[in-house]
Amino acid sequence: MLLPCLGGCGRRPTMFPTQTEPAVTLVAVGDVMLDRAIDARIERHGVEWPFAEVRDVLRGADLAFCNLECPLSADGIKINKQIAFKADPANVGALTDAGFDIVSLANNHTLDCNRSGLIETIGCLDEAGIAHTGAGGTPADAARPTIVIVRGLRIAFLARNAWLSEGAWFRPDAPTSAYLDPETIESEVRSASRQADVVVVSLHWGVEYSTVPRESQVELAHRIIDAGADLILGHHPHVLQKVEKYHGGVIAYSLGNFLFDSAFRNCKETAILKCRLSKSGVSDVEQMPVRIEDYRPVPGRQGASGTITGFHASVLTRLFGPW
Repeated sequence: MLLPCLGGCGRRPTMFPTQTEPAVTLVAVGDVMLDRAIDARIERHGVEWPFAEVRDVLRGADLAFCNLECPLSADGIKINKQIAFKADPANVGALTDAGFDIVSLANNHTLDCNRSGLIETIGCLDEAGIAHTGAGGTPADAARPTIVIVRGLRIAFLARNAWLSEGAWFRPDAPTSAYLDPETIESEVRSASRQADVVVVSLHWGVEYSTVPRESQVELAHRIIDAGADLILGHHPHVLQKVEKYHGGVIAYSLGNFLFDSAFRNCKETAILKCRLSKSGVSDVEQMPVRIEDYRPVPGRQGASGTITGFHASVLTRLFGPW
């Protein structure tokens, strides 16, 4: 049952979770790409290789989330763009082995193998038992929240992409990813909050390689929290950005890369975000420093380009406790 709104907004009142209130641990990471050098490593070492060093952390949570930055397609043809991905559908085994439960498909690479590749991707994830959000058979399907129920807690995931996919045009009757419309996102979040106890919004936005979000992003993120979202998970810049507590909600503006073959040094410093979800919202927010070595994530010290520094690699760094 949803708690009443305060001041006519979508936010639920902030309080400490009760002992009997169901609570769920969520771990969230940034961009996961299963093509190019990653595909070659999987072919050589197996699907267990990509996340072997962080598997226990991912599997130790009730829910694990990532942004899937590539189609899983055998038959799709890459569209004509500067960078287009096409991962072997068998590589979905890396996601299942790591324990990922839900992925975002709202990003600028979802349609790299055109609409047929997106249909393949969705089918591949469905067969593997991995939930997905932010894409579907029509724009309406793509925009619809994905509701996951864990320990009786209803968690709605919404995902939106701020970048139009190159090589594809909008059609109201065709498979697509969900695009971010600043004029409608608040009402979409309010609708999701009426269907669930917790609302998580994934946003593919921002400026690549920038460690600071734009002022317009901060303003929009605050509006989304005030509309009823509890947690915002950002990606696209490929580098870490700040994590902010705002009006009882939590905003991770960019979670950076997680499994990626980027050669840029600052793209190799990343983190695992861990938090506690309950009907009261988000609490006990922590980050685990991670470094990408040989394209895969391993626990490590946070670099100068990240948002947390000077902490031992084996310890989750407390950002925000209960409030």
